[in-house]
Amino acid sequence: MNEDFTSIGRNISSLTRMMRMYYDRGLEAYRIGWGQQFFLQYIYEHPGRMPQELTERFHVDKGTTTKVLKKLCAEGYVAIEVDKRDHRVRIIQPLKKAEEAVKQIRMLHQQLHQILTDDMSEAECDAMEQSLEQLRIRLRNELLHGHISHTSGAERNCNE
Repeated sequence: MNEDFTSIGRNISSLTRMMRMYYDRGLEAYRIGWGQQFFLQYIYEHPGRMPQELTERFHVDKGTTTKVLKKLCAEGYVAIEVDKRDHRVRIIQPLKKAEEAVKQIRMLHQQLHQILTDDMSEAECDAMEQSLEQLRIRLRNELLHGHISHTSGAERNCNE
């Protein structure tokens, strides 16, 4: 196995776990965590969306979206309403209680960005963001359109 990939995967996995802990701690008083904060902020900033839009936006399955929405409803952050134009359609509206939680989420985003980029130049930040975006797009495309092979093939060096 290419040691460069192992390092990349390990670092991304470690960052993800630590970011989850960071948000879970920062949102504990709001009774939501890492999994719900993305949805809540999006719903707050884009009221009137349908559950299917959230499923597509966050690249999750319908069950995950349903579970998150149940939690946000139970905590009083959102309401799911019947669309007045089409009674078969459900739309999600943020409630007043969501405002304070979203303020906290935004503050956590800013603090985390500062923590992660504290001693980096703007050029270094831009390069890192571009690299991470490329990795995300490549993996998404492979998952959506590629054929993941379980056979060993020629390994590619990260520096090629």
